[in-house]
Amino acid sequence: MYFILIFTFLCACIPSYTKVYDCFTFFNELELLKMRLEELNDHVDYFVLVESIETQRGDPKPLYFQENQHLFKKYLPKIKHIVIDECPSTDIDPVTGLYWDRENFQRKCIMTGLQQCDDLDIIMISDLNEIPRAQILETFKLFFYREKKKPNKLVIKNPPDAIALEMPLFIYQLNRKSEIHEGRWVGTVATLYGNFKRKGVQFFRDNRYNFFKITDGGWHFTWIKDKDQIKQKLLSILEGRDKESVGSISDEEVETWIQAQEIIPMNSEYPNDFPKYMEKHIDYFKSIGYITE
Repeated sequence: MYFILIFTFLCACIPSYTKVYDCFTFFNELELLKMRLEELNDHVDYFVLVESIETQRGDPKPLYFQENQHLFKKYLPKIKHIVIDECPSTDIDPVTGLYWDRENFQRKCIMTGLQQCDDLDIIMISDLNEIPRAQILETFKLFFYREKKKPNKLVIKNPPDAIALEMPLFIYQLNRKSEIHEGRWVGTVATLYGNFKRKGVQFFRDNRYNFFKITDGGWHFTWIKDKDQIKQKLLSILEGRDKESVGSISDEEVETWIQAQEIIPMNSEYPNDFPKYMEKHIDYFKSIGYITE
């Protein structure tokens, strides 16, 4: 934590020529989107939000962000909204037996929102529910800080090609820590646009466990849904189940999945704290079942 604070202080004392683009794929997670935008808005120049007219399995779906833009007026000037209305055909992965083309294609469409980038701009790549800590963005800026008199050069001559954020993994409710992967997850990756162009977005997603890591760099909130929505997601994602098996899952069974996860108290201190927006709206998130005690 002291490392982060020192870096943040140094970055606040020096100007930056670097722009930061926060890029992510989006399905329908409106509450998490608001939390992400609130956490990062003061530290990001642009958000690149990519959503598709189809689920990962190829079923038609609404454009949830487009239909709810009125909820995000404050952030719209910074949001580059990319709509995928033509999806690729599906080829099965011989190893996993899953159709990854649609998910990977949606992530590749992030490039559409980066046409005006400079090679030394910072690109963050995430799924929506992988939310970086705001302070970490200032750390990125210091790693990739440009010389004042030569803004086409970096002060740190050989920065890492990419920085990955390791974060606690929460599931079903915002303060239930998952037992999966020992409750840890590597999500967001930051790199320079020049690297992004050369290697492509999927390279950074697939290799994120191999990059230089910052521990406790954010929060991964997955499956934050009510019981019916959990079943709906099982029908939508590649790793899900077919309609027959989902139909046989009872609410009681889903409840056992939820209760098996550890509850983290909302008043916990770093590194077990939560996004500020979440802490400020505890009563609201309790009322919709997203927080438990």
